[in-house]
Amino acid sequence: PASPQACTSVSSDAARLACYDKALGNTPQLTAEADAAAQLAKQKEAKSDDTRAISRVGDFFRADGQDQPKEEAVANAGRGSLLDRRWELAKDSKLGTFQLRGYKPVYLLPAFWTSDTNRTPQSPNPANSVNTPQQLDSTELKFQLSFKTKVVEDLFGDNGDIWMGYTQSSRWQAYNADASRPFR
Repeated sequence: PASPQACTSVSSDAARLACYDKALGNTPQLTAEADAAAQLAKQKEAKSDDTRAISRVGDFFRADGQDQPKEEAVANAGRGSLLDRRWELAKDSKLGTFQLRGYKPVYLLPAFWTSDTNRTPQSPNPANSVNTPQQLDSTELKFQLSFKTKVVEDLFGDNGDIWMGYTQSSRWQAYNADASRPFR
């Protein structure tokens, strides 16, 4: 075939590939060279990955004062991990005190159904308790707010943080107009 467009009519995959190779001037010698170059690039990449891993392990245990001392490396060993992002465990990830951040999931469920409705909600405050059963719906709105903050940092030298958290889970009779839509 004189052009690659003529190769589209060839039905066999192998024959069509050979037709394209002939039309575009690719010879088996050129493809062998390309395969060798790809193999060489793959070997260089694998070698650089091994070298990079060895160098990082060496950096972790380095105690000669170059780049990062051993104590510094140990203090930042977990930096970037999920646990470190949540609790600021590594020395360089400390964000300070009294900065609010999420703790437990924060959500709003527009419809929450329960088979065990509490018909006599109670509270430690006697003014907020009921003595007679209420006509409450099984379907209610539910939401949860939750946050935490660090109140003390580095309590024991450069370790030991104290955190405080707050979580409120509420159910709301939003669809019960007769009961005044009370929180409980």
